[in-house]
Amino acid sequence: MDRRFWLCDKWFLNLSIQKDGVRQVREEILDSMNIFLNYREKYFGVKAEDEKNLLAGYFTGNNIAGFKAKLAEYKDWWAANKDKIIRM
Repeated sequence: MDRRFWLCDKWFLNLSIQKDGVRQVREEILDSMNIFLNYREKYFGVKAEDEKNLLAGYFTGNNIAGFKAKLAEYKDWWAANKDKIIRM
């Protein structure tokens, strides 16, 4: 997950310096965040449907600030919970 978050940061940097391919970069960010949400739901029991819908809304509305805020929230959650026992 740390690598996923690092990739999101890298893609946000790309958004700030690039004008072409912005949709593709946003798709990459959305995909990585959805992978995190799927993992968190599967192994930690945190429902992901509402979060995924929110991210989809950020994607369609081109809400980069919303994506960044959610990324920060997910990073904080991951830092606090990554050492906890996962459920199988």
